[in-house]
Amino acid sequence: MKLSTLSLTTLSLLPSFIAAVAIPEIASRDETLVKRGGEVSYLANCQRSDGKSSYTASYAAWYSNVDFSQSGHDSPNSLSNEYRNWDAGGDYLHWEGQPQDLYFKESAATLSTHIDSDAGTRQFTAYAGWAQRNTDGKKFNCYKSARCRTFGMEPHSELRTYGKATTSIQNLPNELLSAILYVSIQDLSPSLNRVQELSTVSSHWRAVAEGTPLLWSRVTGDDPLRAVVRALEKSKDASLDIRYDFTGGRRSITEVGESLRAVCAHIDRWQHASIIVLWIPEGLLEDLALRTAPRLETFRLRVTLWTDVTLTLFQGVPSQRLKELDIYRIATRWDENQFRNLRALAVTSNGVCGPSLAELLPVLQNLPELEELTLGPLQHPYGDSIDGPSQQPITLHALSSLTIEGGGLVGVVDIASCLRAPVCRNLKVVGEIFREGIPLDIPAELEMGVYHFIPTIRSNMEEGERVTIRVTKHLQVHGETSLAKLLFFAGSGALPIAKWMMNNIPGRDTEIELTVELPVFSKEHLVSLVSSHPNPRITKLDIRLVEHGGSSIVHYLSSPDSALARGGAWPLPYLTGLAASDVDLARILHMLRARARGTGSDGVIGPQAISELEIRSFDTDSALDGDLMLEIGKFLRENGGTLIGHPGFL
Repeated sequence: MKLSTLSLTTLSLLPSFIAAVAIPEIASRDETLVKRGGEVSYLANCQRSDGKSSYTASYAAWYSNVDFSQSGHDSPNSLSNEYRNWDAGGDYLHWEGQPQDLYFKESAATLSTHIDSDAGTRQFTAYAGWAQRNTDGKKFNCYKSARCRTFGMEPHSELRTYGKATTSIQNLPNELLSAILYVSIQDLSPSLNRVQELSTVSSHWRAVAEGTPLLWSRVTGDDPLRAVVRALEKSKDASLDIRYDFTGGRRSITEVGESLRAVCAHIDRWQHASIIVLWIPEGLLEDLALRTAPRLETFRLRVTLWTDVTLTLFQGVPSQRLKELDIYRIATRWDENQFRNLRALAVTSNGVCGPSLAELLPVLQNLPELEELTLGPLQHPYGDSIDGPSQQPITLHALSSLTIEGGGLVGVVDIASCLRAPVCRNLKVVGEIFREGIPLDIPAELEMGVYHFIPTIRSNMEEGERVTIRVTKHLQVHGETSLAKLLFFAGSGALPIAKWMMNNIPGRDTEIELTVELPVFSKEHLVSLVSSHPNPRITKLDIRLVEHGGSSIVHYLSSPDSALARGGAWPLPYLTGLAASDVDLARILHMLRARARGTGSDGVIGPQAISELEIRSFDTDSALDGDLMLEIGKFLRENGGTLIGHPGFL
């Protein structure tokens, strides 16, 4: 191996202290040089060069005999690691007034230097400081040296640094440099541009990059065709990571087709592949159908503009390695045993052709390791019939995460009713409560389709966790816990769905946060929601977006209701938080006082006092409303409560 050269520079080229001769201490400190011992060390600031480029560095060079250091040709018997002062941009170490520790790899010794702060101004051979070796405790006097020489040697990598790593990356073994380059291009797109940039740093880097197939194994949709072809060649037999997303419209139809044809010629090397396109380029489905992918572990194929072609992936050959599969708006069919080792599956039909739910269920039943399942709108599962599910439900024993997103063609309850997931910890159900546009019998359909998930939802709830139920102005109904989310597009059935959720999702002692964003929501609506529940633990009620009916609810909360129990019972007795707007402030104050002093009797629960009140809208120009807000804020503070939303009244 050709050794790089260390050139010990002369005094005239350096702005400060250059070198000191460290000699075993045979005279007292701060004395002139009186005798030279057998061994000697030079503290040296050097120029390191490979003939094409150079940089500055500092070393300690040790000679076993002082005479060996005078010939002008001999290399030192031991050279310390290389050091550079990165606080000064990679310059020499600053010796004067700054203790330094220099490590010798062969002997595992450290030489600690203590050079005087003004040593750089002293005369040749003058005392400059002292040093000590840690292995034997030997101390050295240091003297100013003005003449330096050149020697050829390959220094060791450093084991310590000043501010940051000082090892020259040019000296790293090829295997380590290759690994560093590979890590540096991760999460960069397009990655091939980065690889090509790294190849221009030096001839060494170019040789390492071009000799590392893994660096060229990731191809993205942002890479130009020429770069893709080059990468496929240089990646040799390495497994490929394909990441194509052409939905941004940056590439023409021709460019997309040519790039995909290039990578599809190497399907047998695909390990991870994600192809997201607006339309199906010519030849893509044929390649996916006629070629096999024995190395494939994850595969995603998503198309915005659907096609009526039905695809059988990879000749229908069983794939032992495939763990994740995501098919969106592509009619796909596969044998029940083709992907038996799947752990994550996402399937969304284009609504015109397969797969149907009836076709998919036998496949799901043969996936014993399936942990994550996402089902989007599917082709109608029951042929021409719209009478509802007839399939016996299947149990997915390993499933921990389930997302069902139904549509108008097949209601979410149709899909949910066919699945059982006893260990599911993450559940998301989103869909319309319709079948072919016909409203369903909501309680019956939810009982059939969703209720069997309720025990699992409850068992996964944290102690003290609150269930959130929200009815939006768009007639969506949300029922959420920390691990489960039910969302239905309900139309006129919004309040019945919210009522079903309130009666079924919470456990007996589970708190409920109810939010209603409908334009009209009155006392009668609230009573209808809670009437069938023996005692709903609604602790927070948010009616801020209700435009009409809010004041009637506040009035309802102000006194016992004889319809709830003989002698009257307080509505929502567990309520401690209320958010409202456009309500009569006098009624608000009356309600706060009434519930604060209200009591229960004969087994009837007394009300909790409101401790958190949020009022978002009132007449700020009205002196009366201003006085009432001050009175409300004062009352809440005196009773340990909080008024939210208006700093002037807190």
